[in-house]
Amino acid sequence: MGTYLAKIGNVTISLKNNLDIIETSRSFLGFFNVSNCGDSFTSFFYNECYASDFKDYINEIDDEDIHYYSSLLRIRGKRFSCILEIKKRNDTFKVKIQETNQFISSFDGVKLDKEEYKTVLKALDLCYLSYNYDSNKYSIKGTKHMGVLAEGLLEELDYCFSDLLEIDIKKNNKEIERFKSDIEDKRTNQKYVFKKGLSYISISTITINVDGSDYLIGIILDRQRKKDALFFEKTDVMTNVYNKKTITEIAINKIERSKIPCTLLLLDIDSFKEYNDRFGHLYGDEVIKTMGGVIKDALGNNGVAGRIGGDEFLCILDCVEEEAIRNIARNIKFGLQWNFPATKPNEVITCSIGMARFPKNGMKYDDLFNLADKCLYTAKRKGKNCYVIYKPELHEKQFQNYEFAAKKISEGSEFYSRSEKEEAILDILYSKNEGYIKQVMNLLNDYLGASRISLYDDNYCLKYVVGINEKDVRKDYFDQDYFKVFNHHNYLVLNNVQTLEPIDKVRCKMYQENEIASSIEIAVVSDNHIQGLLCIDKVKPAITWKDYQITFALMVARKMICNK
Repeated sequence: MGTYLAKIGNVTISLKNNLDIIETSRSFLGFFNVSNCGDSFTSFFYNECYASDFKDYINEIDDEDIHYYSSLLRIRGKRFSCILEIKKRNDTFKVKIQETNQFISSFDGVKLDKEEYKTVLKALDLCYLSYNYDSNKYSIKGTKHMGVLAEGLLEELDYCFSDLLEIDIKKNNKEIERFKSDIEDKRTNQKYVFKKGLSYISISTITINVDGSDYLIGIILDRQRKKDALFFEKTDVMTNVYNKKTITEIAINKIERSKIPCTLLLLDIDSFKEYNDRFGHLYGDEVIKTMGGVIKDALGNNGVAGRIGGDEFLCILDCVEEEAIRNIARNIKFGLQWNFPATKPNEVITCSIGMARFPKNGMKYDDLFNLADKCLYTAKRKGKNCYVIYKPELHEKQFQNYEFAAKKISEGSEFYSRSEKEEAILDILYSKNEGYIKQVMNLLNDYLGASRISLYDDNYCLKYVVGINEKDVRKDYFDQDYFKVFNHHNYLVLNNVQTLEPIDKVRCKMYQENEIASSIEIAVVSDNHIQGLLCIDKVKPAITWKDYQITFALMVARKMICNK
């Protein structure tokens, strides 16, 4: 691999400003281990976010000078930090690719025994940060004159950022803390963005080993954007999509002034607060950043997007045809899941989407936004991880029912109705009268709004089933892997069974063939042995199980199985 990167210009590619490939060198095909280059350079970046950032960067180049850009590429299935040397000529861009690690490791360890490395580095004229994990000391160096610009301990890095890089510590405090925390955790191959007046500084990191010592290397690039003030005024810096003010103005102008047919697409990330609480805010920030790139990639030239809240985005699609907007929504859903592989259902990151169309569904922005918002709420109630396109004949009655349910909750009548049902179930459960198990299952089925409840014994034999289509849908699927997707409390909650597809396609197919859209499965375990299994299924449409429903079902299942 190093043989391709040791010399400048050995790996080259010519691009259009949309990243479509015009021409490649033979070494590019060999280095990336592909027989042909395909249509777009996008697929060679580590993910869509990095591709989108690079696309934005080259589109702001308005001269024929050489520019340098640091990014992560996917090479032969692995992630590599690279420097891209870019030169614009007319409407095309010639890009030379070099692996950052290749030349940084050579000069940071004072091993400049090759004149070509000195030439390379001086030509690049970069600043880079070097951190020695053994000594806890950093230094910032320049490649032009091979000099040290600043140095000190990690805890003193704030002063260096302020004095040397002219970064506002208060405004960038969150990103600086993430940067220092990642250094302490030895988490590299990351990219950090620090706002600096009307421009910004980016640092991309890698780890190298020199004479047995580990170093973190951060390539520092000072980005001077064309029309900087306008860019920061209109852009959400974290996601590189429009901010709330700008996307709202674009939507109002398109709908109420230009009157151009379009679709409002409103989305947010499902259970985002839970991910933040479980994995930390830095992980949450990464999810939001990735979401922005996924949306931009899915839209392509068919619309624009903006971030209007924490994990909420608004898109304006240029198309109104149902199949076209369905395809965009599907690409967003699957693109998000593809970027965050999971091994458990509760780790799968999904989003829900609501859509309304102009002029079909309304003539005012506020009216269309409210319809899209209600459709988003409907998608949440339907098990999440789905999209809903507003159709009055389908949804007006649903919206009225939601308002009625919300009124019952605010008045307290919902609580009393729920309590009465729970008391009735518990009375029968504790009575242990003849046939009490099936009575409890019937009442629980109604209480949960489920379609079918099945009870299995410790040999996975079906003992009782109530509801529609009283058959054993799971008998051919019980094996040693059946419970691998259960959580550590021995139960599984699926608001939308499609969430399971990237983890267990066979299991997902079982649900789909039996028209199961949502499910709760509870294994009651004693002395490391499963005493019984209660399966609660809901056929289409899917629903989102409420926390109180799950809690009550767990209590009833454990009491019923332990007492039977």
